[in-house]
Amino acid sequence: MCSGIPGNECKPIPTPINEFNKYHECILYGYDYSGDLLRNFNSEKIDEFEMFTAFDCKKQSTIWLDGLKTNGKDLKTGLQWTIG
Repeated sequence: MCSGIPGNECKPIPTPINEFNKYHECILYGYDYSGDLLRNFNSEKIDEFEMFTAFDCKKQSTIWLDGLKTNGKDLKTGLQWTIG
C-alpha cells in the first residue's frame, strides 16, 4: 500500500494467493485484489493519504521431483509467477 504524499514509503501487504502458473493470472489477480482492497478503505482516508497500490509479478523457478504425483498428475520442473 502506497501514499502519494512525499516522505511516505510503500508498505508490503500480504496477499492470500502468491503463486500463479501464468503471468496473466498473476497480473489480473493483482489488479482485482488492489481494487477490492481500496474499495474496502474509507474513501476519506484514500483521499487524505492519496493511497494507491503497487505490485509486480516476478518469475520464479520451481523444481518439482520427476515421478512425484499430486492429484494423479506428474510434477516436473517449471516456472511460477509470484506477486509482490
